[in-house]
Amino acid sequence: MRRDYLFWGTVLILLGGLMFLNSAGIRLPGGIHPMNLFWPSVLILLGVWIMAGYFLRGSVDTEQVSIDLQGANQASLKLSHGAGRIVLGAGASPGQLLTGSVAGGVKQSAHLTSDKLKAHIEARPFFFPPFIGGWSGLEWNFHLNRDIPLTLRLETGASQSELDLQDLHVTDLKVSTGASKTEITLPANAGETTVRVELGAASLDMVVPDGVAARIRSEHGVAAVVVDTARFPYSNGIYESADYSSAQNKADIKIEAGAGKVAIH
Repeated sequence: MRRDYLFWGTVLILLGGLMFLNSAGIRLPGGIHPMNLFWPSVLILLGVWIMAGYFLRGSVDTEQVSIDLQGANQASLKLSHGAGRIVLGAGASPGQLLTGSVAGGVKQSAHLTSDKLKAHIEARPFFFPPFIGGWSGLEWNFHLNRDIPLTLRLETGASQSELDLQDLHVTDLKVSTGASKTEITLPANAGETTVRVELGAASLDMVVPDGVAARIRSEHGVAAVVVDTARFPYSNGIYESADYSSAQNKADIKIEAGAGKVAIH
C-alpha cells in the first residue's frame, strides 16, 4: 500500500502548506487566497498520478494460496473478486478444496461445520487511487477439488472470468458481475446443478456440455439473449431440453441481465 500512502501524504502536505500560507495572511499575485488553489492542485496531482501509473507500471507480486478440506465431504466457496481476471477449473489435490495463485493479494477464511467446509476468498481492500506502481487488475488462477459437491459463489466487478466447471461437482452456482466478460462451461456429471447469473452491462457465454439437459429462463433489459433452440426448444417463456425431467445430469438456469449479450449453447 506504499503507493497509496505516498499519494495521500502528498495531498495532506499540499493542504497543510496552503492552510499555513492562508493563516499567515499571505496572498498570491492578484490577491488570490492560497486555499483557492487546493482543489485545482489536487486534480492536477491526480492526473499526474494516473499518467505516471500508466508509463511506470511494474510487476505485481504473485503468491500461492490453498485451502485444506479438513476432512469435509462437501463445501461452499465464495470468491469476491474485483477488477481484473479470474480463471477457475479442476485440478486441486484430493486433500485440498482449492489451490492456485493470485496477484494483488487476498484475504481467505475457512470454517468446518459438521462435514461441510465454508470458505471465502476476497480481494484485499485498497485506498483510492491505486494507479502508480504497477496496479493492473487482480489476476486469480484457481484449481478446485473435482470430487466433492460444491456450492460456488462468484462476485466480480469490471473483470474477465473464465469458469471451466466441466469436471467439477458444482451443484449450485451463482455469479454476480458488473461490466464484464464471463465464460462458463457447466458441469458434465454433477447430477442437478442450479445456476443463477446476474449481469450488469456484460457479456456471457455459457456452454452446456453434451449429455446435459437444461431449463433456461431469462429476465433481461436491453441485453440480447441467444439460446441454441435446437438443443433447448422454446415454449411459454422457457427454453427446455426435451428430456429435462428424466435426465441424469441437468442444469436449471436463470439469467438476469441488464445490457450486453448472453449466449447459451
